[in-house]
Amino acid sequence: MSTHTQQRSAVPPMRTLSIFEPDFRALLDTVNAASTAISAAAETLPHSAPVPAGNRDDLEAPAASTACSACGIKFAAAAEMRAHFKTDWHRYNLKRKLADKPPVSEDHFDELVDVSSIEASDSEDDDEDDEEQAGESAGVHREDGSPFLLLSLPDDRSGLRIYKELVSGGKKRGADELDATGVVARLTPPTAGPPRWALLMLAAGHFAGTIVDCKSGKALAHKTFHRYTTRRKQGGAQSTSDAAKGAAHSAGSTLRRYNEQALKDEIAELLKTWRPLLDSCQLIFIRAAPLNRKALFYDGSPLSTGSDRMRSFPFTTRRPTFGELMRCFKELTTVRVQPMPQAKEILTAVEHKAVAKSKPDAAVLEAEPAVTEPPALDAETAKLIDLCKRGKVDFLRTALDAAAPDTNPHNLVFPDVHGTTLLHVAAAAGQAEVVDFLLTAGADPTKRTEKKSGQRPYDVAADKDTRDTFRRFMARKPDAWDWREARVPGPLTEEMERAQREKEREKKKKAKEKQKVYNAAKKSATPPVEPEPEVGPPRATAAGAKARKALGVLSKTEREAAGMTPERRAALDREKRAMAAEARMRGGMNQCAACGKSLIGLSPFEKFMFRYCSMFCVQSHQILHS
Repeated sequence: MSTHTQQRSAVPPMRTLSIFEPDFRALLDTVNAASTAISAAAETLPHSAPVPAGNRDDLEAPAASTACSACGIKFAAAAEMRAHFKTDWHRYNLKRKLADKPPVSEDHFDELVDVSSIEASDSEDDDEDDEEQAGESAGVHREDGSPFLLLSLPDDRSGLRIYKELVSGGKKRGADELDATGVVARLTPPTAGPPRWALLMLAAGHFAGTIVDCKSGKALAHKTFHRYTTRRKQGGAQSTSDAAKGAAHSAGSTLRRYNEQALKDEIAELLKTWRPLLDSCQLIFIRAAPLNRKALFYDGSPLSTGSDRMRSFPFTTRRPTFGELMRCFKELTTVRVQPMPQAKEILTAVEHKAVAKSKPDAAVLEAEPAVTEPPALDAETAKLIDLCKRGKVDFLRTALDAAAPDTNPHNLVFPDVHGTTLLHVAAAAGQAEVVDFLLTAGADPTKRTEKKSGQRPYDVAADKDTRDTFRRFMARKPDAWDWREARVPGPLTEEMERAQREKEREKKKKAKEKQKVYNAAKKSATPPVEPEPEVGPPRATAAGAKARKALGVLSKTEREAAGMTPERRAALDREKRAMAAEARMRGGMNQCAACGKSLIGLSPFEKFMFRYCSMFCVQSHQILHS
């Protein structure tokens, strides 16, 4: 095992802790002590001279270092050391040291890279990169575009991974300008009062805010509001739509405008109530779109855009809720102790960057990817591929027989862009007959593509029939190939196919029967349309029904009622009785309700729903029904 591997195995595994835990404070104290010792030693150095190669081992301990351990140089003052940290030579040697490579001298570095051209072409962005690298050499490792920074621990093998947003913001220097001492100072909580954070979110009519006691992790106060302010199916606030298209006059737009103002008033009242708590917070994290920030930052607001306490969430957040705020608080306060990067890739990137600065034209040419066309195939191979795609088994057999046997034409390998092998081409084209022919002829089903996935012919099969062809051949010749390597799941015998067909047939039969039962139930559940019953002597109707039953002939209604459930049959009977009663009422409208006398030609007396021929009938009917 190499020295580099041993060092990596000795690195402790990654673990997490909170920035308010005692363990994290202890780690910060070790970082601060080491950084202070380096600065004090640099201030007292008497001269600047190259360090002999034999004494470079004495520079490995960071706390007792009196020189740049990466380059082997001593300094007379801290200013010289800081200036040295900003040089390309130091950054180059720093990466070489992390990659377990010996440092190079300044003359050698000048030969590798034209330093004068680098300094002449430095822009404002390059100066920022220099400051970033200087901070990295002072114990802080950063990655471009990453919201994290790594604070190196004294052992140089592990670091504290924290969010940059915790140590930057406001009018103070950004996180990219801080060294280890500055980062530790920002992370140290104030001695006056308990540490408190405020978290506020506002989006799409949803507001959530909380003030958290950082040590206990509990919310001292929290509140959520929701108002309908977002246009449904269109998105965006109503005020944004009004500014772009003019004010709409619909009821919905009026409601949304009112809700926007009401939400602003509610938030302003809440912030006014929370002013004492907000004034005691060390950090205030805010998520709000530019348009919504007016609800948080206004004249007289306890929040100020220029305050050093203002921060933004350095990660994606979800809908503003109290639960989401607490999740974000936990994420912000979580520190990960993880190994420092081995930096071999970083060293390569730095070397390429130096070359790009000294030779911009060459870098541009190198950055442009060369358009490489796939190598052309010979006519015979192209013909074989075409026959496999088209499924011409007879022509393919003739062409393969005509090829030289020593070339093993069944297992020709060509670039992935053309299909890798003939078996890959046939499987991808869904030509099951060609696949069976090639397997029988000796084609290798374990061949992989050149891609990382390393797909086998079975993996690229276009349909189930093609995949089953591989399984059938596996059943015929289980020992012909390593079928596990070919990724064929298992053999497919005739018995298995027969059982599968029987299973499918049974499944279709059950589905057909189920559909038949469903159709019958649906038909019987449809209420029949009965003709309006005729008003006539009931004896004739009963006699007719009795006669039909005697003859064994059932009416349509009786036939349909035979297949009904008891509940449905009872409902149908009630409906029939109601229809008959209505018919009787219509027929009795011209008869006296008391004596049954015809009212034709008379002026009837009416009371409630009844009609009478005389007052005597009215009184007698009232007496009977009172």
